[in-house]
This record gives sequence, C-alpha cells and structure tokens, in this order.
Amino acid sequence: MLSSPRDPESPHIDDIDSDVRSQDDEILQDEKDIPLSKRPSIAEALPFGREVLFVSVVVLAQFTAQVGFGQTLAILHVIGHHFKLSSDVELSWLVAGYSLTIGTFILISGRFGDLFGYKLMLIIGFAWFSLWSMVAGLGVYSSHVLFVFARVFQGIGPAITLPNGLALLGATYNPGKRKDMVFAIFGATAPGKFNL
Repeated sequence: MLSSPRDPESPHIDDIDSDVRSQDDEILQDEKDIPLSKRPSIAEALPFGREVLFVSVVVLAQFTAQVGFGQTLAILHVIGHHFKLSSDVELSWLVAGYSLTIGTFILISGRFGDLFGYKLMLIIGFAWFSLWSMVAGLGVYSSHVLFVFARVFQGIGPAITLPNGLALLGATYNPGKRKDMVFAIFGATAPGKFNL
C-alpha cells in the first residue's frame, strides 16, 4: 500500500485526536474535582410539584408490592370460601405464590434495569402488575387455579418495579438530606399496606 507524503505544515489526524483526548480528560478531571454532594442533581432541576409527582410514582412501586401481598392476606378466608377451599395448603398458595415470585425475580429485574434503563423497567413493571391484577380480579368468574396463576404472574410486576424504583431514586438524587428523605419515604410506605 502506497502512502502519500505528509505535509509538515498540516496537522496529522493522530495529533488532532490526542489534542481532543487531552481536552476531554481535562473536562472529566474538572468534574471529578467537584464533590458529588456539590454537583446539582437531576431532582434539583425539577420544579417542586414535579419532584413530588416523580417521588410519588416511584414510591408507588413499594406501595403496590406491599398492597398486593396484604390485599389477599387480609381476606384469605373469604377468597377461600368463594372458591370452596378449606385446606390450609390450598389457601397458602393464594398468598405464597405472589411472594415467591417477587423473591425469585427481584435480582434479575435489577440487572435488566442496569441494561435497559430504570425508567423503562419501572413502566414495564407497573404495566405487568396492572395486567395480572386485572386477570386475578377476573379470576373470580373462573376457578382458584386461574386466581393462583394470576397471583404468581402478578408478583413479577413488583419484582421489576422495586429494584428499578430504588435505582431511579438513587440515580436522581445526590447524597445528602434530600436523598435520605426520599429513601425514608420509600421505606415508610411499606407498612401502609394494611391501612388501605
């Protein structure tokens, strides 16, 4: 392969590339010098009303996960009576299938959030939970098998929303009192399931 002689006066592509890299390194170094707590967070750019709405939607992930468990546990014998179930083994599956699915899929769902984005996975989780909640509600017109099946699949929704909601809050807020408060609100939502 023949190469053309290089004009000593014109800049070479390697020289330009190294200049650009050194400028990028300087910019990145400047950002590293700013402590993380002093950098403006994404949440600080939102108006207060939108921030409250954002936190409320993300906290809803925790709330729906806990309500999905509590709504069946509180009326377990009523559901069992409707489906003519008297065995404790059969009744336990009305609750346990949901919890088992959340525990099974929560880790892989967090990894999917890392790969595909926390917001997308949060939306998918809420849509999945809504769909299977509707199927579980319609299960009253069928047998307890459909109800248990729907409850098991319903648990995948909170398994998707919980880790991705937490990750979304963690990525949105810088370390500090504001982030601590948002995480406290997220955690305090869990006991509210039985008050509904």
